[in-house]
Formats: sequence, C-alpha cells, structure tokens
Amino acid sequence: MIGKNPQTLLDKILAWLLGGAVALIAVLSGNNVEFPPELWEKIAVAAKLRPPTNEFPLLFQISLSWFVERFGISACVDALKILGPLALGLLSVVSYRLLSGYLPPIMKGDMKRTKLGRWLIRALVIQSVLIFVCSEAVWFAGRVLSPEIFMLIITLLVFLFALFAVEKSSSFYFILACGISGVVASENLFAFLIPFVLRYHLISKYRTLTDADEFALANPLVFSVAMRRAAFLFVLCFVCSCAVNISFYTSNGGGGEVDVNMFNAASRYLLNYFTQLKYAMTPMGWLLTFVIIALPLVVVTFKLQALTDDQKILPVHHACLLLLAGGIALLQSSGFSGFHFWKWEINAVHDQYLLCLALLGSSILTMMVMSVFIVDVFQRNYPKLFQEMFDCENVQEPAVLKVVKGLKAFLKYLRIPILVSPIVFLAFVIPYRFNSVPREMSSIINRIILQTVAECGEASMLFTDGAYDAAIEVEAAAKGKNLKAISMMSKASMYDVALRLRGEKNEENISLLKIGAADALRTWVHGRFDCVSNIAIQLGFELWQYNRLPVPEAAGLVAKTAGFADKDKKEWVSAAKGLSEEIIKFHEKNDFENVGYPELNRLFVFGQWRLARMCRMRANAADRMKDFKLSEEESALADKLDKCNPEWRKVEEKTRWIGLQSSSQLTPREGLKLGLDRADFRMASSYAKRILDTDPNDMNANFALGMKYFTEKLYEKSEIHLKKCLVRAPDEPAVLNNLAVVQLRLGKLDEAETNAVRALKRFPSSSEIKTTLRHVKEARKELRK
Repeated sequence: MIGKNPQTLLDKILAWLLGGAVALIAVLSGNNVEFPPELWEKIAVAAKLRPPTNEFPLLFQISLSWFVERFGISACVDALKILGPLALGLLSVVSYRLLSGYLPPIMKGDMKRTKLGRWLIRALVIQSVLIFVCSEAVWFAGRVLSPEIFMLIITLLVFLFALFAVEKSSSFYFILACGISGVVASENLFAFLIPFVLRYHLISKYRTLTDADEFALANPLVFSVAMRRAAFLFVLCFVCSCAVNISFYTSNGGGGEVDVNMFNAASRYLLNYFTQLKYAMTPMGWLLTFVIIALPLVVVTFKLQALTDDQKILPVHHACLLLLAGGIALLQSSGFSGFHFWKWEINAVHDQYLLCLALLGSSILTMMVMSVFIVDVFQRNYPKLFQEMFDCENVQEPAVLKVVKGLKAFLKYLRIPILVSPIVFLAFVIPYRFNSVPREMSSIINRIILQTVAECGEASMLFTDGAYDAAIEVEAAAKGKNLKAISMMSKASMYDVALRLRGEKNEENISLLKIGAADALRTWVHGRFDCVSNIAIQLGFELWQYNRLPVPEAAGLVAKTAGFADKDKKEWVSAAKGLSEEIIKFHEKNDFENVGYPELNRLFVFGQWRLARMCRMRANAADRMKDFKLSEEESALADKLDKCNPEWRKVEEKTRWIGLQSSSQLTPREGLKLGLDRADFRMASSYAKRILDTDPNDMNANFALGMKYFTEKLYEKSEIHLKKCLVRAPDEPAVLNNLAVVQLRLGKLDEAETNAVRALKRFPSSSEIKTTLRHVKEARKELRK
C-alpha cells in the first residue's frame, strides 16, 4: 500500500471503521461493564495502599499511579473501563495496517490489479484482524485498559514502524522502532529479540525488492549508520526505562522491602528479568506454543513465496498441511474453548502478554494460509501451467482440454466457499464475544467486594483469607474509609509482614503481627485487648469459642465484634442470600470448568466459599437462639453452595477415593472404628449398617448412624439409634449428651434434661454437657413465657 491514491485512502477509512466496529462490539457486548477482579491489585499499588508485588509491568503501573494521584481511585477505575473498548479499537486499526503490509508480495501485486482481488485482500485482512482482536485472551485483556493491551499496542507499533521503514525507504522509522522496543524490552525479556527480528526483516525485504537502488537502506553506508543509531537508541531507552522502573519499585517499598537500597533493587530486577520467561509458561505451555503456533508460522513464512508463485501448481500434500495448520490456528481464536492449547493443561500460560502474541501469530498463520488458497483459486493460469507441464504446443490437445475443463468446473464451485469464508470464520469468533458468563462472574465478585466493605462499616481491620484483600482496601479507600485487610493465611515473607504492619504504631502489636495474623488475633482475643472491640472477621471464629467469649455477630459476608443494627443486618443477610441463590443458579446453567479463566474462577470460588461459611455461622447463631427452623434453612443453603463448589467437590472426591483405597480391605468393624476416629460419620455409617444386620444393638454402629442422622437434621431417626446405644452402655456420657441435644431439638425437654443430668453425673467437668443443660433450662423459660 505504498503511495497516496484513492485505494490507500479507502484502506485507511476501512481500518478506522473496523476499529470503531470492534469498540462498538465491546460496548454492546458489555465487555467493559465489570472491572476485572484481578486488576484490583494494580489499583491498590497505584493508590499506594500496597507495595508492588513484582517488578513487571511497572510502566503501566507508573502511568496508573500518576492518574490515581491526580484524579482519584474512582476516576481511575472509570477511565480504565472507558479506555478498554477504545484500546481494542486502536489495536484493530494498528493490526489492520500491519497485516495488510505483511501480506505476500503477490497479494499486493497481481491481485490488486483487479477490483475483485482488492476486495478479497481487504476481506482477508479484516477477517484476520477480527480473529486476533476477538480471540478470548485478547478480548478478556481488553475489558479495560490492562497491562497486556498496553504492551500489545506498543509492540505492534514497533513492527508497524519497521514496516514503514521499508515502505517509505526511511531509516528514521527503523531507528524509532528500535527505540520503542528498548522501552518494551525493559518489561519483557521476549521483547529484547525485537531489534534482531527487525534487522532480519529489513534485509529480507530488501532482497525481495525489484528496484533496490530506490531503497535507502540498501546503501551499505546508510544501513550501517542506521544500525548504529538504532542500537544506541535501543540501549539508551532500555537503560532509562529500567532505571525508572527500579526507582518506582524502591520508592513504593516493592515486595515489602521497605529498607531496600537501589543496588539491591537493581540486582533483584535484573535477576527476575532473566528468569521471567521460566515462569511465563509451564514446559508443556512452551511446547504447545512452539508446535501449534511458532513452528507452523515459521515454516509457512519461509515457503510462502514458493506457495504463492502463480507460475507453479500447489502440491496436494502442501495444500493438506496448510489446511491442517490453518484450521488449528483458527480454532485457537474460535469460541470452542476445548481446542485452545493453553487450556489443555491448567495454567499452561501465566504471561497473558505472550499468550496474546501467540494468538497474533495464529491469526497471521490463518491469513497466510488463506492467501495461498486465494492465489490458488483466483490467480493461477492453469491452462498455461498444464501446457508447460505436459510440454504441449497448444492447449487444444484433448488431454489438456479434459484436465483444464474439469479443473475450471472445480474452481468455479471452490470460489464460493472462498468468498463466504470470512463470514463462516467470523461466525466461530464474534458471537462468542457476547458470552455473558465471565461478566456475570465478575459482577458477583465485585458485588461481594462492595458488600464486604459496606458491612465492615467503621471497622479498622478485617481478618480474611487473602483472596479479595486488595480490592476491599481499594473500595474502602474510594469511600474515604481506612480499612486494613489482614490475611489469616499470610506467611512470614517480607512482603506479607509489610502488609500486616501498615499503619501500625503500637510496638506490642507490631511484634505480634510480625509473627503472623493468627497469632496476633489469638493474643488480642485471649487478652481482651481494646483493638478487637470493633473489628470485622471472616476467619478465626474458633478463637472466641476457645476463650468462652460470645462469638462475633455474623451478617451477610462478615462478622463484627461490635455487632450490627438490626435493620442493617437484615439487609446484609438478605443480599448475601440473594448472591448465594445467584451462584447456585449459575452453576445449574453453566459448566464451571469451561467458563471464565483460572484467575476469575479462583476468585469466584473464594466468594462462594465465604458465603457458605457465613451461612454456617448464622446457622450456629440461630441454634443458640433456639430458632431451629432458621438454622436448618441456613445450613441447607450452605450445603447447596458447597455441593456446587467445584473445588469442594474435588476435595470430597479425593477424600472419598482415599477412603475407598484405604478401607477396601478393612473389615466392617475396622472401617467403623476408622470412620469414628476421623469423625467421618458418613463413612462410619456405611460400615455400621452391615454390623447392625447381625447385631442390632451394637453401640458403636448405632452411635455412628445416630450422629449421621443428627448432621442431616433427621432428629427422629437420630433419637432411635442413640437410644439403642444405651442398651449396652446406659451411662456413656457422650451418648447421653448427644441424645439430650437431639431431644432438645425435638422439644422433648423433660427427657433431654434427664439424660443431660445423667451425663453430667458421669462427667462433672464437661463444659459441653453444662451448655446442653443451660440450653434446656433456657428453652423451659421460653416455653413458660
């Protein structure tokens, strides 16, 4: 597309129209409605709520920090969501110009001489751009202006400037491309190879030019000077970018190393720089990327000139290989997620930037394969080729006429699928981008975050499992609150310690938090420190139980030591139940293993687990209040959440498999004993039933079944089996106490009190039996009222 003419202008208009169409699709599909949960960490670092966890990508982080400092967190989140579709649109414009420039020479030469040929080229480029931009990984990265999209646009601009260097015969664009690649290289080791690729690209382009004298870089002197300047600019930009990154990293306490110096930070930066590719993909991920994307692309690129030569007939085996390679490449961008190579192994690809580049390669491969077949169907002069092949003097010989006639008929029908192929190809890509499942998952996660912050109220600390901590702190800061999320699962690394110590002034608390969040909370609860008078918790409830203190009041997603106003609690519980029902319906409609992506799925499961956990806390509270109906409702909801939780199911299946393997050779009594030792009443009851067939009054077997029915809230059945235990062990305290609890649930207060008193005589120091007696007496008082 060299030169200024109406066709070039039309291509520019088409490129911008395509970019606008992609941005419009992103908006209409709601791609940018929900903020990606995994980017909350970036916002937290930009708002200086948390130190950076790693050294890359800091260029994006620096820009984000500047924006947050001037406009605030809420404005930053809104801006990123608005810029998401625009970034995808810009990516489409750059990709259109880039791919059209890298078409095979024959496609930009002979094919452009006809009107049909020009529109075939445009359709092919548009198709390839949409296959790339609308592929799952790129589309997900473009929900907002993310680090991956940011780096991807810059990388494509580098290759576009290299194309301009050839098209405009200018060394300026080549030098500029190398300078920008130096900036990109400071973030990703892979980008360090770009200048070498550009150099090879220029040399190969020079060799294909028919009029090399007009190509400025063909002059050895010009080329040498350009290479020196390009190398100098690359190194300068690389060093400056690294220095800026390291400075930002150290000034914000990167990795929690508050006292880190510049030398240590630079050493760590360079060490991680050269090891980042090791963690970008698993070995299987690298292998699959090479076999499915890189190798076919390299082979087709080197053979492209021969395959698109209109003076040759395309060999059948080459055509078959091209179809196979093109088909596999297309499937990487299609909506058929089962064919995506990065999903064949869980977390095969960790670096989304490299994955997006791989998908760019798959779209280029698809474009090259289609180029070969377009030339084959529309461009080749088959009569002439057959005449030369069979050494015929003219094409009127019967043998040649017969072959040519059959071939023309074949090509006539083959042109139809070629012409409609863009529509067919895009049908495998575009409709799937309107899939609302990831957006629905993100919506639920973000609502959990918003409700968690709202429930915390004026609490200064929230003890969590660590999954949503950054998002919670950012949302709290956006609302003007000072809420510190402390993970009970955090370790003793410098980064974890730095997170726990933020804003803490008390020396004793600092010493405790350095050891661990669980130890600090245990000491505070046991010593009844003032700092726990108004905190929010999601883990660690057993600490209050151990110290015989009232368990913090649970609402929808958190519990608070200061409690909740009745109106607020009712509102939060109702909202949490609504979220729980949504999650249950979501699992009924969708196969969780094939939706979303690893990070989104992980956060979704954590939110589901939290809701189930709080359901059980409310059920326990209802038990203490003797509201057994509410307790059963909450327990049933928690059971539903756990049963549709894929991670919970995996744990259950693994436990069941281990149990089957370990108990396959056990006798019924050995299996019963093992189940009771583990407090696994489901396992114990499976053996108990076999024992009761021959010994109906066996105490252990009846106890196992009685406790199994108790956990299932089948109190009548539980009472029957627990009473049978008393036939052979009439004074067993554990049986008497559990029977008293069951009878309390059934409203048989006289029998419950009698059995509890009998149990207490046998075990006077038992706090559990005393609690049962207290509940019976309280139930009597309630009944008298």
